[in-house]
Amino acid sequence: MPFHGEHQSGITKPPLAPQQQGIFAAYDVTAKNRSELTHLFHTLTERARFLTSGGPAQPDPHSSGSGLHRINTFVWAHPPSPEPAWTTGGTYQVIRIVRFHLDEWNQVPVAQQQKIIGRHKVTGIPLNGGTNENSPVVYDPQGEVMPFNCHIRLANPQTVDSRFSAPNPYVRDKVPPVHIWRRSYQYMRAPDINGRMDAGHAFCCFQRKLSTYIDMQQRLENEMLVPFITPTGGGYFFALPGVTGDQDYYARALLT
Repeated sequence: MPFHGEHQSGITKPPLAPQQQGIFAAYDVTAKNRSELTHLFHTLTERARFLTSGGPAQPDPHSSGSGLHRINTFVWAHPPSPEPAWTTGGTYQVIRIVRFHLDEWNQVPVAQQQKIIGRHKVTGIPLNGGTNENSPVVYDPQGEVMPFNCHIRLANPQTVDSRFSAPNPYVRDKVPPVHIWRRSYQYMRAPDINGRMDAGHAFCCFQRKLSTYIDMQQRLENEMLVPFITPTGGGYFFALPGVTGDQDYYARALLT
């Protein structure tokens, strides 16, 4: 994977070659002074550079149906913005660990499972139709094909500013199309002390504004999927801008 660039290249790795595994680690850093912290980021940069192929990093403009313009607009921090200048080229990252109650979920008929999510179970195609999981999602105004409180309809209600806009009684605010860069990693661990399966996914997404995700998650508190899941961990982070060349390093604009 290329390393140098305005942004961290691993964030927008094309979904056409998705990562099958992900590791998330969070830790506190204590430094005596700015010089010591700068040295740490130099070290982290060198190790990250060693693990990649070097060279310029550019996202695939044709990946995920989003396009390079949407990535630049909705994923990366950039002016004008209330954020400090050193954030330019970075992005807000959200991690959410969600456990699925599979015993209960498996008792739900497949047709109802699809209504709860808003997609066909096997193909991921929206219930309104299409050829693949990236097909345009068209919401029926009556909520008969896609219920108003199904997962994808509350995550991205599109009540205004879209040719697919439709009202939603669960969404009071006017919500334009929501754009995030997301990926999900399934997990399965040993059964808990009660012998119940511990399985679910680690959801990860990136967006220019953290409020984009927070607003979305607040809407999802009303979704039909709620009884079948339990969030168990996660957090909010800021992914630093990329390293532009051999003399650059992570967090340089912040530390200098």
